[in-house]
Amino acid sequence: MRHNAPQLLTSRRKFTFMMGAGLLGLTHQLSRAVGEETSPDSTSPDSPNTDRAYWTVGENSRWWWYERHQLRGKAWRVTGITTPLDKETNEVYTGREGYLDPQIVTETVRNLIREVSDEEIEEAMQKYSDREADKDRKRRRGRPPSDWILSLTTTELRAWLRTVEVPDVSVRGMTCWCHLVRDHSFDPEKIEGLTEEEQFELHAAAHFGY
Repeated sequence: MRHNAPQLLTSRRKFTFMMGAGLLGLTHQLSRAVGEETSPDSTSPDSPNTDRAYWTVGENSRWWWYERHQLRGKAWRVTGITTPLDKETNEVYTGREGYLDPQIVTETVRNLIREVSDEEIEEAMQKYSDREADKDRKRRRGRPPSDWILSLTTTELRAWLRTVEVPDVSVRGMTCWCHLVRDHSFDPEKIEGLTEEEQFELHAAAHFGY
């Protein structure tokens, strides 16, 4: 497994909380979820419900980690995080036990590059320069998005999103990932590994008419 920590994109919706609470605050908030990993009635990584999960990246000013989201009832909830790694030294956090083993994170997520290079952005600008928002699709609040945007892979979406500016569109009552899949018809495999920030950008792009 590759443990080299990529330079991560900070979610503006989580940045204020992460900076204020820090890693310990986060782990205290998730202590119940982490504790479920050792409880008899918890959903284990090998259980039949494992496919009803997705992963996102979490971070604060010093550490980064993966967060597992699972469907509990009708809501997606964080049910554990992997052992945090230092952004600068790649050192494993040892101040607390009970984290998930990074090995259970899907290979697709682990192998994604989360920082888009200037060259990739320039290539996306040239490749997708003819793509424009559609007024009718915008009036339908991006439902469904175009076949083109639905066909892009995570890597392609990540590069293309750097080339457009769209207004923020909020999501209520569920995670952005769940909304993209359930209400905007995105394939979970094609958006797997997008950061929360990128998910919200993609959601806004769909509403903007792409």
